[in-house]
Amino acid sequence: MSTNSSMRDEIDLCSVILVLGAVLLIGGFIAYFYPKTIWGIVIGYPYRDLGALLIVLGVVMIIAGAFLRTYAPRKTHAFYCKYCGTKNTEGAIYCKRCGKKIGQGSKEV
Repeated sequence: MSTNSSMRDEIDLCSVILVLGAVLLIGGFIAYFYPKTIWGIVIGYPYRDLGALLIVLGVVMIIAGAFLRTYAPRKTHAFYCKYCGTKNTEGAIYCKRCGKKIGQGSKEV
């Protein structure tokens, strides 16, 4: 399995937070405007408090997900040194354990 396909298989936390926020927002609007009826006559809206809470939580989660997506550190690929097998970060010129130069011959994780 290549690195690109494994990265696509991972679930992005920011996307999960954004989707959950959207679901809470939609559920909040449904609960806020859901009427209690008796024989077809609207007598009240019993879920207004719950609906307002869900709307606020949904908005907060959408903002948090957007903030995390913008400011979260980017994932870097790791490479193994072909001499000693130590895991090094992408862009490293020398191995952090043995100090030998690592180049095109390194194996990607």
